[in-house]
Formats: sequence, C-alpha cells, structure tokens
Amino acid sequence: MITISNPEKYIAGIYPRLSNEKIEYKNHNFADVSEESEQERESGSISTQKSYLKKFCKDNKIKIYDTYTDDGYSGANFDRPGFKRMIKDIEAGKINMVIVKDLSRFGRNSSKVEYYLEEYFVEKGVRFIAIADDIDTGEIETSEDMLQFKAFFNEWYLRDCSKKIKNGKKTRANEGKVMVTYATYGYKKDPLDKNHYVIDEEIAPVVKKIFNLAKSGKTPTEIAKIMTEDKARLPSDVVGNTHTRNKSEIKRGWNRNTVKRILQNVTYLGSVKNGTLKKVSYKSKKILMIPVDDWIVRKGMHEPIIDEEHLKLCNN
Repeated sequence: MITISNPEKYIAGIYPRLSNEKIEYKNHNFADVSEESEQERESGSISTQKSYLKKFCKDNKIKIYDTYTDDGYSGANFDRPGFKRMIKDIEAGKINMVIVKDLSRFGRNSSKVEYYLEEYFVEKGVRFIAIADDIDTGEIETSEDMLQFKAFFNEWYLRDCSKKIKNGKKTRANEGKVMVTYATYGYKKDPLDKNHYVIDEEIAPVVKKIFNLAKSGKTPTEIAKIMTEDKARLPSDVVGNTHTRNKSEIKRGWNRNTVKRILQNVTYLGSVKNGTLKKVSYKSKKILMIPVDDWIVRKGMHEPIIDEEHLKLCNN
C-alpha cells in the first residue's frame, strides 16, 4: 500500500488516459472479448479514473495542480496532448509528482515507460505513482524488476491486440468485405450490411458519364470541365470525407486528378480492394502505401457500374 509521509513537499499532476484499444476488438467481431470491452470502457472511463485519483490525493493530503487528460489516445506512443502539456508543466517546475491509476494508463511502450520513470522523472525530481500497481518511485520498496515486468507486459498486451486486429482485418479483406469508412463515389453502404456496397442511383449516372466521355476520347481535364459545367456533385461532397480535412484543404471543383482516380478505380467493376495501406508498426502513426500488385482485390462483390472492357478502354 502506498503512503505519503511528507505530502506538503508535492504538487501533483494526475493523468487519466483511455484509448479505444479494446473497443477496436469489438469492432472487429472478436465476440469472446466483447463483454470485456464494455467492462473496460466502464471501469477505465475517464470520469472513474479522475475520481479514483482525486480520492487518493485527498486521502494522502496531496495538492493537485492540474488534471492532464487523454481521452481516446493509445498508449503505444507518447504523442498525446494531455501528456505533452503535463511534461511542459514539469519543465516549468509546476508539478513534482505524477499520479496514474496503473502503469498501463501511463503508457504501453516499455522502452518509453522506462525512460520516463528511470531517467526523465529522476532528473526532474518528479515522484511517480501508479496506485493500483503499487508502484511508487519515491520509496525504496518499489521494485525496479516489477516495474520493468509490468511495462513489458503492458507492451506485450498492446502488441497482442494489434496482432489480433491485423489478423481480423486480413480475414475480412480476403473475404472481400468493404473496410473503408466512406463509400466509393457512386456507391452507398448497404443499410443491411455496412461491409457491402449498393449502387447510389443518384450518382452512378455521373460515374457512367465520366467513363463514356473518356471512352469517346475526352481527356481528364476536359471531363473535369464538363463535370463543372454540369454542376455534378463532387466526390468529397457526396462521400462525406470533408469531415476528415480542414476546409482549406478541400478543393472545390472538379479537376483532372479527381477524374483519373474515378477512371482507374476497380470498385466500379464490382470489385472490392483492400490492403492498400498499412501502419509501420503499432508504435507508430506513420502510414505506408502498399504496391498495387500486393493489394487484395476480390471480384464480383457488388453490382458493377461499368464493365471491364469499358475500364480498359478508358485507361489506354
């Protein structure tokens, strides 16, 4: 049990964090952990963590300077707004104690956890406490071996989750399931099955016209001009992905690149393509493009808008 013999020496920053790691499990149909996911969401909720941490501080007469919250951020890396703000206050000398519910809330990257707890916090004179794990760097009784073991286990758990999620995605990709957030221009998500496309009767004629114009010899630039004159709805307006970008990044108007992407898209043949992107690792946010030859393409998964001969003629 952690006790603070000289609480007047400390000004604490409390750090609650909640990611959607287990919620991702549920989204990928891992039925055996779906009930656990709901329990984790409840027991690990930000509000519950805050209450838990504040009670500890109150019971031990520790003054709280601020709460640094990261809601919806993975423990795989430390590029989190709440965490970075806490570090900034440590640098400014505003806090000299960091308190978390358990070590996994602090982070799941063992090398980073060890760096902060065994180097950075020591150099800055910051005492670290993980209440549920009974870790307190201000006490000799805190075992470094136990700290390293827990840090390793937390990272192993994250790596295991990542592996299972990847395997789940690969299985769905091989089955030809639609795995994108927003439907391809000309299609809608099937209301009975979000992993299946149905034709968007309003937009499909626009797609057909683009292919017919290309077949007749029009260039992408010329087609874009015609689409603009026709006031055809833009893919970004129909699909809904404007929500993922700043307004300044959204090009209002048809252009040759937009037309080329449509003309080269095998989705209009009734195919589903997956595996076009991948993350470098579970520790990194970096996304890599996968070579076209390595994409997972499954034919005949939904009603086509154009035929294969049409696509070839338009891209010759």
